[in-house]
Parts: sequence; structure tokens; C-alpha cells
Amino acid sequence: MRMGQGNLIANSAALRKALVALRQRWDETKTHWHDTASQNFQEEHLAELEKHCQAAAEQIEQIAHVLGKICADCSPERQTI
Repeated sequence: MRMGQGNLIANSAALRKALVALRQRWDETKTHWHDTASQNFQEEHLAELEKHCQAAAEQIEQIAHVLGKICADCSPERQTI
């Protein structure tokens, strides 16, 4: 795995891990904050953030896959005379 591709995979994993941590903290918070405002916050902010983070992580992984293919295709071992 090339360094750039590895960095992308690591960043995607870090994003997913942060999202899990956020969800755990939010679940803890909901035990103390469970009114209309908290429900609105979850629906209007957290749900959107989770959706966008999941999509971003998936796109980062796809870019890493394409980058890996590009690097493999351009490697000196693949070059023919």
C-alpha cells in the first residue's frame, strides 16, 4: 500500500472512530437532556453530521482504492518496453 493511500484509509478510519465516539457521547448526554430541544438537535444537527461523515468516509475509501490502482498501473514493474 502506498503512503498516500494508507493515509487516506487511516483518515477514513479516524473519521469513523470519531463518529462512533460522538454517538456514544450523545447517547450518554440524552440520559440527562431529553426534551424537545435535544430531539431537535439530534434531528437537525447530529443526524445530518452522521450522514455526511459516513458519506465522506465512503468517498475517501473509494479515492484510496482508485489511488491504489493508479499507483499500481504506474509502477515501474508494470512498465513495458
